[in-house]
Parts: sequence; structure tokens; C-alpha cells
Amino acid sequence: MNTDFKTPEKKVAGYGANRSGLGHWVQQKFTAITNLVCTLWFLYASLFHDLGSYEGAVTFFSNPINAAFAGLSVVSVFFHAKLGLTMVCEDYISAKCKLTAALIAVNVFCYGGAALCIASLIAIL
Repeated sequence: MNTDFKTPEKKVAGYGANRSGLGHWVQQKFTAITNLVCTLWFLYASLFHDLGSYEGAVTFFSNPINAAFAGLSVVSVFFHAKLGLTMVCEDYISAKCKLTAALIAVNVFCYGGAALCIASLIAIL
């Protein structure tokens, strides 16, 4: 006699996606677009300004608009990298302790790298 009165949908509830994938996808697409815009800005800057010398780079990044674009670029690139590396770690590392260590390393690298770049930009200003 079958005493399991759960529907098939009820049996699988809680397994699988927890509806956070859309937000992650939107964040990745948004950072990809900002990376594209910032890359175009950087190409323009490197073609039409003297960034080959230290003095030229300091002069260029001393302008608050250029520093703001550089800061946006740094934040966008590191956040995009964090999103992608987190997804790779979650997809391919099955051991909990290794996954936790990998995610900590990804966060330290991405937040630390972004903080170091932003601090360098602030030092130039």
C-alpha cells in the first residue's frame, strides 16, 4: 500500500536552484557592460594621452573625471572576476572545506586587489 501522499513537486522541493541565479546573471551582464565602456574609455585615454611616462600617467589620473573612470573600471573588473570565479568554484569544487577555502581566497584576492588599486588612485589625487 502506498502511504506517500506527496505530489512529485513536493518531493523535489528544496533541491536545485534557489532562485538566486537570475540576480547573479544580471550582475554579470551589468559588470560586463561596464567593463566594455571602461575599456573603450581606456583605449581612448591610451591613444590620445601620454600614459607611457610616469609623469604623464600621474597628470592624467590627477584629473578627477579620469580617476573616477579608472576607479569604476577597477571596481567593475574585480567584481566581475569575483562573480565568475565564485561560480567556477561552486560548480567544480565539491568538498565543503576546499570550497570554503577557495571562496575565501577569491574574496581576499578580489577585494584586496580592488582596495589596493583604489588606494593607489587616491594617493595620486
